[in-house]
Amino acid sequence: MEDHTGYFEARADNIINKGLLDETSVAFYRALFELQGREYGRFASLPSLPPVGAEDLPLSRHAGIVLTDDLLASVAGGAGPLGAVMAEHHPGLVLEPLLGPLARDRAAFSELGAVFLALDHERLAALSLRYKTGIEECVFILTNLLRPVMTLLREKSAPLIPPAGSPLLCPFCGHYPDMSVIGGGEEGRRLLHCSLCGHHWPFKRLSCAVCGTEDPAKLEYLSSEGDSRYRIDVCHECGGYIKTVRLDKFEEVDSCDLAVENILTAGLDGAAMREGYRRP
Repeated sequence: MEDHTGYFEARADNIINKGLLDETSVAFYRALFELQGREYGRFASLPSLPPVGAEDLPLSRHAGIVLTDDLLASVAGGAGPLGAVMAEHHPGLVLEPLLGPLARDRAAFSELGAVFLALDHERLAALSLRYKTGIEECVFILTNLLRPVMTLLREKSAPLIPPAGSPLLCPFCGHYPDMSVIGGGEEGRRLLHCSLCGHHWPFKRLSCAVCGTEDPAKLEYLSSEGDSRYRIDVCHECGGYIKTVRLDKFEEVDSCDLAVENILTAGLDGAAMREGYRRP
C-alpha cells in the first residue's frame, strides 16, 4: 500500500499555507490515512485471504469472492475505529445508524458491500435511506472500510490484472477512477487511478474517462488557475469530468500519490460542478 501518510505529511504545511485545506481537515485526513495504514497491516497479518483468479476479474461481478463471512468479520472490525476518527473530527455527523449495523450485522454488511461493489446506485441510495445516512456519507464509509483489503488483494493479484486495453472501470475491482495522471516524459502516457483499490491502468490520452468518447470536438480541459500541474478534463458528450495531474519530465508516475492528490484538488471538483459537469 502506498505511504499516503508520508506523502500527505510532506505537503501538510504547504496545504495549509495555500488554503487547500484548513487545519481541521488536515488533522482529519492525517488520522484517516494513519488508520488505513494500520488496517492494511491488520489484513496483511491474516493467515489467508480469499483466492482470486483471473476469471474473477473485475471483482465487481463476483462480490461473493470478497465478501466472505471471515473477511466481512475482519473488515467489520474497522467500523468502530473509522467511526471514532469521524466522530472526533466531524462531531456533527450522525453515522451510528450505518456504522452500528456494519460492525454487528454480517447480513447488512454483505448486502451493502455487494451493492456498493456492483455500482448499483439506485439500491445503494435506498439502503442509505434505510440506515438514515446520506448517499455520499455511505459511499465514503464503505470505500474507507474496504479500501485497505481491496488494495492488499490487488497487490497480491497483480500478475492476473490485464495489462492491455483502456477500460472505463478498474480492471481489477471494477470501480470508478477518481483521478488521471499524465507522465512528463516524451511519451506522456496517461493513467487512470482506481478510487477503491488504487490500481493504475493505461488509458487513451484523447478520450473521455467517463463515457469513452474520442471525438475531439466533445473534449476540453479547464486549467487550474495559477497552477499548471492540475487541470479538469471535461466531456460535452456525457457531461462528465475527471481531474488530471500533469507531471514534469523528471517526475515518475509512481511517485505521485493520486489518492492524496484527489483530496488536495477538492476545489477543482467544486469548479467542475459549478460549470454543470459531474463525476460518476
